[in-house]
Amino acid sequence: MAAISANLTLISAFLASVVAQFLKLFTSRYKDRRWDSKRILDSGEKLSSHWATVTSLTVAVGLDQGTEGHAFALAQITYHPN
Repeated sequence: MAAISANLTLISAFLASVVAQFLKLFTSRYKDRRWDSKRILDSGEKLSSHWATVTSLTVAVGLDQGTEGHAFALAQITYHPN
């Protein structure tokens, strides 16, 4: 467990996903003019948590290990914006 909690790349990807999901509450409020707490669990649309997670992962891997390695290539391949 200590190894996972020390993995800053994983932590940044997880936090990006959580923040994107949380922000959906506010975009839903703006768009629909009402609070919809179910939106925090929805997937897709703008502020996609997948997009935020993969972007964060790609940037974190690039900063940590550089852009020449296999890890960055794998992170970049999974990046697919809608």
